[in-house]
Amino acid sequence: MQNDTLITAYTITDFIYNSATLKSLRPGRSIECTFTSSFKTEFTVFHYQTVVPSIGSPAQEFTVTLDTGSADLWIPSISCPTTACPHTRFNPALSSTFVNSNKPFSIQYGIGTAKGTFATDTVTIAGAQVTHQPFGLASSTSGILTTTGASTKGGIGHNVPDQPSSSSNANNRPKCNGILGLGYPSLTVAATDNKTMYNPVVFNLLQQKIIHQPIFSIYMNKESELGWAGEVIFGGVDPSKYIGDLVYLPVATDPSSSSTYTYWRVNGQAITVKGAEGTTTDQTFPLFSNASTRGMFILDTGTTLTYLPQPLAQSLVSALAGGIGGYQFDDQSQTYFIDCAQASTSATVELHMGPMEQHQPPVTLSVPVSNLVIPLDAPTAQTARRCLFGVAPLQQQATGNMFLIGDSFLRSAYLVFDMAQNRIGLAAAKGLGGAVNGVPSYPNGGAASCSQGSFWAFSLVLLISFLGLV
Repeated sequence: MQNDTLITAYTITDFIYNSATLKSLRPGRSIECTFTSSFKTEFTVFHYQTVVPSIGSPAQEFTVTLDTGSADLWIPSISCPTTACPHTRFNPALSSTFVNSNKPFSIQYGIGTAKGTFATDTVTIAGAQVTHQPFGLASSTSGILTTTGASTKGGIGHNVPDQPSSSSNANNRPKCNGILGLGYPSLTVAATDNKTMYNPVVFNLLQQKIIHQPIFSIYMNKESELGWAGEVIFGGVDPSKYIGDLVYLPVATDPSSSSTYTYWRVNGQAITVKGAEGTTTDQTFPLFSNASTRGMFILDTGTTLTYLPQPLAQSLVSALAGGIGGYQFDDQSQTYFIDCAQASTSATVELHMGPMEQHQPPVTLSVPVSNLVIPLDAPTAQTARRCLFGVAPLQQQATGNMFLIGDSFLRSAYLVFDMAQNRIGLAAAKGLGGAVNGVPSYPNGGAASCSQGSFWAFSLVLLISFLGLV
């Protein structure tokens, strides 16, 4: 592989299930080439970012969900019944580099489980080969790869409303065949189950010197954008995709250990609603009344909606659309329906992030409400009659002070995950209307800059694709 060559391959696609369903807040668990992937979007409500790596020798391709909220790679085995694994299944007998550890693999998500054994094999992404990569080989799944769990799809056990579809489009849904977690080694199920901890794929890209810059970056683009629209880069950043300089936040360590990193999460301080109709003042909602108590935002690209404690989620939707008929809570899906007209307002919702004990101004991510109004029955909120609010209440369970910040917020930011310095960089994603620390992203305007310099050389670039469901 030439070290100064950009390799373009594979897609990140939408999947019918709300990717928030694939989160499990279990207590205590929680390249020398550039790898770019492009999001391809057709009309859909819930996005599932997926890539298509190959596993084995010779390679067998799988479409897997790209997920910063988990750390394990797993795919279905040929031994998994087609009723539970209806798409492509991995055949170990066809790979000369496959090694089965015979150690049990089991992972629990909000909608179901995947169980089987751990194995190792060669994982190829855009031509870059990661050798001896541990992964889960599922012999059974429940509620993840099939539509059986459709009534329970949604973040952390929530439901989400079904979307309109035709039978022909249903037959053309992307065939999701597993998950590619991008979290820390301490988040792998092996680590949380007191087994031998191993490097997830992205960390092995670095350790095996396939990438030399210890970072990966993600640009999602608009939820309604069609075709090749976004990208993920392992080993670099794309300065043309954001406005202003990257602003970095330290990754928050595990509450039980000041030296352990698990989730890509940052300290959260408050959420502010600005410019809501019917009021001339901003409304700020602190995460906790006790300033010494840390709140943490998990930046989770594998989650479509953003999940906050019920009182806070209720306060946000009420502040934005609290008038008569402005919103309605749906008991079955545990989500809020919102007046589609809210997408035309100039209101914004602002996340305040950063350690409070450092007495520094917080890093702010400002998201236009138009990005939080998700059409359910049309391609855009302007033409839709039924819309979903991009924030939903957390299910009451032991999630502690960790909140899921999903795609509804994150698509407004260009995200850089730094594995060496344990930090996350944010800048306003170009064309999305958001702002970081007051630096706005004007549609098709402004000049991109990068205080860290361009890392296009010696990185692995993957074009990400969003595929949808009409």
